[in-house]
Amino acid sequence: MTSTYSLDNIPRRLAEDGERDASRYQNLMLAFSRRVERMSREHGKRLQQLWADASDAERRIAESVNADRLGKDAIAYATDAAQRMVLTLDILRERAEQDAAHDAAGTPPVLVYDYETILDGKSMPRPCNKILLKILPPKGVEVDERKRPYMIVDPRAGNGAGIGGFKPDSQVGVALHNGHPV
Repeated sequence: MTSTYSLDNIPRRLAEDGERDASRYQNLMLAFSRRVERMSREHGKRLQQLWADASDAERRIAESVNADRLGKDAIAYATDAAQRMVLTLDILRERAEQDAAHDAAGTPPVLVYDYETILDGKSMPRPCNKILLKILPPKGVEVDERKRPYMIVDPRAGNGAGIGGFKPDSQVGVALHNGHPV
């Protein structure tokens, strides 16, 4: 392959490359300036809202001071904050107890449907954290075994589209109600 640069065309090629680079730089700077303009506009709106909220809070504090309610309002606020903290800690305690009970039970699948275990990944030559289950249809739901089975793979990230079978309108429930084995 022959070089695109030679002693004859170096000045012309350098001028073309410089022109191309200048155009790219101009486009880059234009995009950057648009981004900075949008950012300053959005942050300006947020800053104005912050000052409006702060002046509203300042007005309410001044009203409390003028009405000799500041102490009572502060106590009410602290009481509310403490009650919310206690409720939050109680919910976290309940969640921890449920987690411990679930671990003690061997971490079974959390489904609203009855199921049969077809294959447990823990028993494979190379153990894994997956279980192949057959979902048993609830009373009143008929499944046609000739229909193509509906296979659901849980993404394990908690962001699936209601696939887990925790409620009747999940993908499991919809597939069962359409007569598919799951």
